Parts: sequence; C-alpha cells; structure tokens
Amino acid sequence: MTMLVVMRKEHSLARHLLQAWQDAATRQGVTLLAPANLPGDLKGRVQNTEAAVASWERFNMRKVEYRVVLGYSLSTSLAIEQAVSTPDMWAGLALTPTWEIEPSLKSALGALKGMQVLLLYSEQHRGDLAKAKNAQRDFEAAGSVVHIHALKEGGNMQTTYHNGDVIMAWVREITRAKKQQASSTTRPAGP
Repeated sequence: MTMLVVMRKEHSLARHLLQAWQDAATRQGVTLLAPANLPGDLKGRVQNTEAAVASWERFNMRKVEYRVVLGYSLSTSLAIEQAVSTPDMWAGLALTPTWEIEPSLKSALGALKGMQVLLLYSEQHRGDLAKAKNAQRDFEAAGSVVHIHALKEGGNMQTTYHNGDVIMAWVREITRAKKQQASSTTRPAGP
C-alpha cells in the first residue's frame, strides 16, 4: 500500500510525529510519501500535491492509493481548508487539536461527510482532550467518522513506536472503510 501525507513542517514536534508515522509504516510494509513543505495559497498547495503524486507514480510505476492531510498546531486550519476545498483528493484528515476550528471553516465541514478524521491530543497538555472533544462534536455533526487518540511526548524509542502505531491503526481504519465502500458500490443489486 502506498500513502501520501501532506503537512506543513513548521514545528519540530510535527517532524517527530511524521518520523514516527514513517517508521511504523515501514514496519508494516506501507510506503509513506511525505513531500517537502508545500507553501503558498490553497491553489498552489493542491497543484504541488498533484505534481508530487504524479512524479512519484511515473518514477515508481505504481499508484498512490490513499492521500491524507496532516495538520499540526498552527497548520491545523490550513489542513482543514485543504480537505474541505478538495475533499475528493483525500481519504483522511489527521489533526492535533491544539487550536480551535475557525468559525469560517465550521460551516464548510459538511464537505467531509464520511471522511475518516483522526484527532490527536497530548497527554501532557491540560485542555487538549477537551479541545479534541469539541472538535469531535463539530466533525461528527458534519457526518465525519472521528477517532481520538493520545500522543506521548518524550522523543524516545518507546514514544516514537507508540505514536506511529496509533496513526497506523487509523490508517487501517481508512483502508477498511475504503474497501467496504468499494465492495458496496460494486455489489450487484438484489432481486
């Protein structure tokens, strides 16, 4: 399986999280693509994402099966904006709900109906779980399928394994849901 992750790496913890995800993906036989920071406006980020996918597919002669957006800290709103503007591009949206969902984006969450959303919160930061619960209500009201998990901090091997495995468990949920969706659309109608 091949998966593309788009994120903005403005935060050192975001890089650690992505590294944990990549390590866990490698252990489980998943190819994880994470192109460099995609700057610019929304249109530019979408075009750069498409270009990164097309380039990788041509070079490797394989298809990228799933694409997810990862929003971390200050980039959470950018990730939501990218997902709601081009929902057909994405199989999932992963966020660390350090920041509230902006009111202007709440009204657009309906575009993510049926999308798998992962909300990650820090066990060390008081108030993070409450923010995750608030975000969960907003996404579920819009019809998204929400998963909430705690991240461990510390930067050692144990926390890296934990965080990577948490995200890969969500990835398996994405693949299961997509396969279920595909089988239901291809199943012949009954008598």
